[in-house]
Amino acid sequence: TQNALSHYRDNKQLHDPINARGVRAFISFLETASDDVPSYFHVYQLITRENRQDFFWYSYYPSGNLRLHKISSDSDLISGYSEFFSLENAVYEVRDSEGNMVGNLTTDASGNSNVLEELRVGTYHIREVSAPKGYKLDTDEYAVEITDGQTAVLEVSDDPELLETDILL
Repeated sequence: TQNALSHYRDNKQLHDPINARGVRAFISFLETASDDVPSYFHVYQLITRENRQDFFWYSYYPSGNLRLHKISSDSDLISGYSEFFSLENAVYEVRDSEGNMVGNLTTDASGNSNVLEELRVGTYHIREVSAPKGYKLDTDEYAVEITDGQTAVLEVSDDPELLETDILL
């Protein structure tokens, strides 16, 4: 948005907002600069039969991103046993403050998740729905605050699941 508005202010052709040609040029700029214009920026044009009136506005919804980083709570115990323990494929469900599902975070082998982008500012609730290989399901629910323009990182640790075995003598 800043790029589009600064282009509007700095471009002499577009400097007069009353100039319909200038407004059309601004709209054209926004349509061709899709990489620079956030998804929440919308341009509208109104043409009546008797008069022509061009106008534009945008709806701004502050947003941020969310990702997760998972570590083992006992890295000494699992060291050397990668065939039994992996941080990969832990799945966390993300819900907004009203309980609506907004997405999943899934970890890679290093414990880093994908990024959920353009979440509206507010509180989100995260809980594990599928534990990775060799770990217990984390039953805690985490609350994370999303702030405008920032990426929130939820740090969690997972407990290895030790299986009981019988030893025959």
